[in-house]
Amino acid sequence: MQRTVLVVGAAGGVGGALVCRLLERGYRVVGTVLDESERAAVSAACPEVSDLETMDLSSADSIRDILGGLLGRSAPGLHAAVVCAAVSPPGPLEIMHLEDFRRALEINVVSNLAIYQSCLPALRKTQGRLVLISSSAGRVAYPFLGAYVSTKHALEGLGDVMRQEAGRWGIEVILMEPGGIRTGMVRGTLARIERDQGALSPVHRELYGKQFQSFARVAGGALSAGLEPREVAGSIVDALETPAPQSRYVLGSDAQELFRHRRVLSDRDMDAMFAKVYES
Repeated sequence: MQRTVLVVGAAGGVGGALVCRLLERGYRVVGTVLDESERAAVSAACPEVSDLETMDLSSADSIRDILGGLLGRSAPGLHAAVVCAAVSPPGPLEIMHLEDFRRALEINVVSNLAIYQSCLPALRKTQGRLVLISSSAGRVAYPFLGAYVSTKHALEGLGDVMRQEAGRWGIEVILMEPGGIRTGMVRGTLARIERDQGALSPVHRELYGKQFQSFARVAGGALSAGLEPREVAGSIVDALETPAPQSRYVLGSDAQELFRHRRVLSDRDMDAMFAKVYES
């Protein structure tokens, strides 16, 4: 029987690569995108996708109805769901707009819970799998990414409880923890850093101007050295197909190195390490 996978964020870097990989492997793919332009782009690139629905993750209350309709049209049942969408508003926490922080929480955390609630009845029937895209930032804090770090730390805990509660029905909940990935989200973060730096008040420019430049340099280096989305997509498919998946997959040499440091260094030592990286 052909297995059906839901990809939330099917037009993104990882989501788009995952859709292609799943289709190559013979899966039936249904997905969500942000708007009609993304729907047209995915349909043009992958006309084999069975069904696409527009869904705004910044409005998590609407997710259950939207996914209910989409999954209701998925006759073969649902065997896996993968959540690929996230946002990363950059900048120091002192001057971060609260609405940006709330929006990041809604998209990166609350929507994941709404997706879990919507998919669990279908996954229970198939003993399926739910894959959440976390980050190395879910276990290691980075300066200037306070909103992203906070939401990914929250997602790690949320995923753990989901795994504990859904495991009684044979459902696997899996967290992917990549380091840098060459995606549009990272490029958008760099563009926003440049824009926000130009809009700093004189006081905030004096306090944070050099840090904005350092962050842009570090983020640009991470982008050039990061994983390709297809590499992340391949690891997700492996996690869907292996008989006994891990609860977490650490992806990328940068994430592996950071986690090694995290295991042996104190908080103060980690702080000093990041300070050196951002000042060099």
